[in-house]
Amino acid sequence: MGRQTLILDSTQLVTYDECPQKWEYGDVEQLVQISGDERDSMDMGSYGHKLLENYYRGIALGLKPDNAYREALKSPMPLGLKLSKDRQNAVLDKFQFYWLKYGAGINGSQDIIPDRKRKYVIKTDTATNLPIDTYEYIPMVEMGFSHKLYESKEYLFVLEGMIDLIGTVDGMRVFMDHKWQERKRNLYKKSVQFKNYALVTKSCVGIINYVRMADKLSDDTFKRELISFSPQELRWWNQELIEKFISMAKNLQTLKMERRWGSCSGKFGYKCQFTDLCEQYNPDIREAMKHAGYKKKELWQPWKLAEVQL
Repeated sequence: MGRQTLILDSTQLVTYDECPQKWEYGDVEQLVQISGDERDSMDMGSYGHKLLENYYRGIALGLKPDNAYREALKSPMPLGLKLSKDRQNAVLDKFQFYWLKYGAGINGSQDIIPDRKRKYVIKTDTATNLPIDTYEYIPMVEMGFSHKLYESKEYLFVLEGMIDLIGTVDGMRVFMDHKWQERKRNLYKKSVQFKNYALVTKSCVGIINYVRMADKLSDDTFKRELISFSPQELRWWNQELIEKFISMAKNLQTLKMERRWGSCSGKFGYKCQFTDLCEQYNPDIREAMKHAGYKKKELWQPWKLAEVQL
């Protein structure tokens, strides 16, 4: 038997912890329920992410905050999003207030300055029309990563993902993750996602950058929370992560996933989309339900298309 390769992101790891069977249906079989529901809150967050991405990219390339803001407003809605004009305007309004709050601090101590990474490129010399070796400096915004976690004769484990922003604030290098929320939720600072970001960036400090969509502005509309990890925590996490990958690899070999029925009610009021499949013990009927009620989802790996990798 050859070496087993397992390539995972933070979302898959969290899903597996929630319910291994849910992970198998959603991430191994790549199934998604056929539904006409529009996920407005998710689409609003995706649009907001795109605005912030282009804003900070402009800052990294030397634009003043007001110019970076105007350039970001030209961002088209990402493909596949379905937002009404009112919803689009709500995101744009929050982006404007975000810029008013943090933009003035670009040359002071308020906001984060994106780092830039040197990237080797080959260009054509305009005078000689010959190829020349040179470098470009790419903003560390929407940074893709593919981190080799562990390698042996039996296994190759790779952790992949995308980090919204890596930069410097008050002289300290940090990673930042934008969270657009329709309802206020304070996230757990030691979550799998943030521990993974700290591990791959070798940065013990991060910032959760909350943007909340409530109509009325308040002290909680824009909020930043500091995350910190000790080197010892990250060493422990590295080992725990390897053990988690091994468990998932062995489950894939046995082709028998555990069903954790306590997860069927889902999170945030959304029932798990695979509960009906899990409740059906007849394999023929279950396969028919898959064909009738589910489709293959697109593989979501945007970090592979990122302009620059860590």
